[in-house]
Amino acid sequence: MRNVRNGLIVSLLLVCAFYAGLQAENIQRIYRGTLKAEKNVYDGDTLTDAMVHVAGFNDRGEVWPGIFVTDTGVVIQTDLRLAGIDTPERRPRKTWPDGTARSEASRDREKELARQAQVFLSHLIFEVADNDFIVKNPVLGKYAGRVVCEVWVPNPRVPGKFLNVSQILLDADIAKPYDGTGPRPQWD
Repeated sequence: MRNVRNGLIVSLLLVCAFYAGLQAENIQRIYRGTLKAEKNVYDGDTLTDAMVHVAGFNDRGEVWPGIFVTDTGVVIQTDLRLAGIDTPERRPRKTWPDGTARSEASRDREKELARQAQVFLSHLIFEVADNDFIVKNPVLGKYAGRVVCEVWVPNPRVPGKFLNVSQILLDADIAKPYDGTGPRPQWD
């Protein structure tokens, strides 16, 4: 009888653990973020040295390079890459994907588009969001330790609601869809 009872307890614990795991997978990870200055808007899809509040004082954390203890909790300093989009580059490639050379005029046009994207994103972060934005669903990116994530700003027309910055950039034709795989969009 003891073996049956122990078997039922183990089975119940496994079922509970399974459902707890399913619930944990469905939980969105949402954090608050700020930037030190407008210069930290690197281009239209990258924020550098973003300060992301990752844990309150009730959570445990260790001080490490890029991790700060503030009056509100533990904050990390990291670079953020906006998920799902690509914008023109400040330093465009000198060749096309097929290996042929790009003209200087082509590269200059992309640089100008990159500047416009940077100004637009900077306006969203510093003017619309007053340098207080939401970071959702962060994952470690494939380049330079950047974190790929969704960035959300307050909706100025609907208090308490937020807008996805990637979608705003897509709607404004400043960004193109890009999931991080395959050839990147061309801007010329």
